[in-house]
Amino acid sequence: MITVKRLLLRGVTHKALAQASQTSIPYISKILAGKHRPGRDKAINLARCANQLTGYAVFDASDFNDELHNLDNVCSDVMIRVYSLLWKDTKIISAGELLEEHSYNISLMVALNHLVYDGVSQSWGGYNLDLHQDDEPVRW
Repeated sequence: MITVKRLLLRGVTHKALAQASQTSIPYISKILAGKHRPGRDKAINLARCANQLTGYAVFDASDFNDELHNLDNVCSDVMIRVYSLLWKDTKIISAGELLEEHSYNISLMVALNHLVYDGVSQSWGGYNLDLHQDDEPVRW
């Protein structure tokens, strides 16, 4: 789990996450300490509960079991068209590269989740985010 997500979970007690996910507190502690990897269904449930408890839709199953990386919320290889309102310039970049470039900013994660799952353009800071269509030329 990346640091910014760990910080979000610090605001959620182990007891609250355990109750929401119908899991024991000792088991939650082992999972969050990285000493145990829950199964797929439990990891998905933990992600859903963490999203509800923090109010951010950024957690996914791989945050609780790193072997489930193929279940990430935002596919890291999805191409995003980023338009800078200040520079009036367009950049095409993968969602994973964009997240890495901006240190996994929570508001960016939320915007990308909405963009990928709803297909609706998103505003983030001084940028407009759109899905890049395969038939469009890549510009930098």
